[in-house]
Amino acid sequence: MIRRGGDLFVFRAAGSDSRITGTTFNPYVGFQTFTESRQRPAVQMLDPAAAGARDALSVRALLRPDWQRIVAEGLPTGCGA
Repeated sequence: MIRRGGDLFVFRAAGSDSRITGTTFNPYVGFQTFTESRQRPAVQMLDPAAAGARDALSVRALLRPDWQRIVAEGLPTGCGA
């Protein structure tokens, strides 16, 4: 995001869905279904003058004072554990 000239961002819901993952029989209530809900968030970059910018997150603040070194090194290629 910093490389694209931005700093502020918010998470937006890009969509969600649910699906049945199984069923069971309960003698007290009958058949029951198990569902799985999935949400797909999207990240929206905001201009500092945009509506909602006051509530946005700052990439530089999240990366802390060392953000320039982190951006220069690029994305990690492994888990780094």
